[in-house]
Amino acid sequence: MAPYKPVYIARSDGKLEIHKIKKGKAVKIDLNAPTKAQLDQKPDDKGVCDFYKPLGKGDAKVLDWRRKLGGLLKKALDSKDQTRANWILADLPENFRLYEHVKYTVSDKSGAPSKSGSHVRGHERQDAYLYGHPQGRKKRYRSPADFFPHLLWLATGESDDHWDCTCKLCAPENIQAYGKPAKKEEREIKSENTPVPVAKAVKEEPAVKKEKAPAKPVDKPSSLEKTQDAQFQRYLYRVGELVWFTRVHGAFGLGIIMRRDLYMKDGGIHMPKYLVQPLSHPFSQPPMVIVPREDLIRPWLAFSVPGPSHQALAVPGLTFDTIDWRRVIQGHYGEGEVDVDAGIFAAKAVDNSYTPIEPLHNANAEPGEKHYRALFFGGEKIWIDEAIRISIPTGLDIMVLRQIIEKGRPGSNRAPVHLIGDIYSYHSVPYTPGREPADNARLPPRVREDLKWCNSISKRFKQEISYWNLVKANAAISLENVKGRWYESSTLLPILQGQDSFQRDAQQGKLGVVGNWLNARGQSSKTVGETGIKKFDRLEAFGRSVPQAKMGLTRGLDGPPEENVFPDEQQPANAEFLEMQVEPVEQQEPQQVPSGPPGADIAEFMDLDRMEEGFVQQYVENGGSY
Repeated sequence: MAPYKPVYIARSDGKLEIHKIKKGKAVKIDLNAPTKAQLDQKPDDKGVCDFYKPLGKGDAKVLDWRRKLGGLLKKALDSKDQTRANWILADLPENFRLYEHVKYTVSDKSGAPSKSGSHVRGHERQDAYLYGHPQGRKKRYRSPADFFPHLLWLATGESDDHWDCTCKLCAPENIQAYGKPAKKEEREIKSENTPVPVAKAVKEEPAVKKEKAPAKPVDKPSSLEKTQDAQFQRYLYRVGELVWFTRVHGAFGLGIIMRRDLYMKDGGIHMPKYLVQPLSHPFSQPPMVIVPREDLIRPWLAFSVPGPSHQALAVPGLTFDTIDWRRVIQGHYGEGEVDVDAGIFAAKAVDNSYTPIEPLHNANAEPGEKHYRALFFGGEKIWIDEAIRISIPTGLDIMVLRQIIEKGRPGSNRAPVHLIGDIYSYHSVPYTPGREPADNARLPPRVREDLKWCNSISKRFKQEISYWNLVKANAAISLENVKGRWYESSTLLPILQGQDSFQRDAQQGKLGVVGNWLNARGQSSKTVGETGIKKFDRLEAFGRSVPQAKMGLTRGLDGPPEENVFPDEQQPANAEFLEMQVEPVEQQEPQQVPSGPPGADIAEFMDLDRMEEGFVQQYVENGGSY
């Protein structure tokens, strides 16, 4: 047997007692251990003993924890050690104590544990819990693996800020809080490959451990804009979002959506239109553009950003704010299109930003907590009660977002954003008439209606049906785990694929999740897996790439009616947008995008690594300046 090398943990945040400060003095509140009632070993009226007992340093379970924690620590810190010496903690960190939860039924005659129990010595359960976390007895560790991230932080951390610790008690938004699915959950996800009826497989959703659900913020007064965005096939894009739009000459440009509205088309059909402000450099103020059709716009994450047309700007570390745009205009960086490159760098900066908006009142919020109704994340706007694309556990799943919580702590400058909601995975099974999956009322209406639409096609052409299966309820993730907002396949797929390609796939039943066609937030700015930079508001995120002196994002139906008037509907005396133009007077009306088909192929934009150099040249030559 290999020898053991004792390892000492010099730092500890363990607490034997929990105190609070009252009138400048520390007042004892409680012992950081099981309660007196839990420590009572006397049997109840039914002869059941259910209690906790402290374990000494030499107890077998304490020794087991010390060995396992030592092994995990060696693997993390000394994986190159060629010796055969194993690590073992000399002791648990100071003020951390292990308690064993024991439960058994007392024998009628002897008073000893009954031998009918399913565990050793007749005990029905013997679980060990580690107490000592500075937040009190309710924060306890259930296993060595559970405690190890905290131990690693104690051993290697450079600060005392608990936000630097990745254990699930200190940082519940961390991916480690996601955990592994329960065994029952795994069985039911696999049930799609068994002859169990589909309806049964969907109705019997995975059992999720019952935990105290976070308090639901009071979502009043309600947002009319949020209500509109919750409607199926109402608006595809939102005010404040970064998008690609088809310019007058047919190529795509980058801009921010300033306003949106519905207009009456021939036949009495209401169609959405958008007012877009193109991105540029601080010395240019291009006119706004009215885009009358959604198929002339693409989500920001639909394309990958090309490199700059000025080769001298293709330097790692350059940002929109660090580039001297006046010198670029004067030609010091060689030949290229200044407006195009400014839009590219500005879009990357927006992609690496986030802004929580529309605070909500929550009487049950903890100190330092702020709840929000919506969030600008990268190029997109996300509401609570809607679906978002996430990178865990498979990268193809969605979360139905229930809460956006920004939580800071005294003495810390950081306030991480927690996203709390239910995680679902997409499954497909052979279609059997009369055994369709049950409609899940917990899913947002847009997700449910889009699923019905996709199934109506796949049932007909592929004899297959799909459903969203609950993986974990009340999960907590961080911004790093968000890929972007969710879009309807029924609306966006025909736009991204093109009608002809979409029709061919539909007739073969090849309709998948549109998220497979989209990038993840951070890919273009090379910040995947990062939180990003918090901005005070949306216009700060866009910075000098838009003329802020004349800017003002409409609040839509949540604001006054005059905010929603498009320039083409205004009287000349009120046409404030005319002052923004740098074009000749005869061109100072907002540009109307032609209603013909877009002039660029989506395949050019989807993968920057495979993109030919000719795209940048075409991007510049076809569109000219904004």
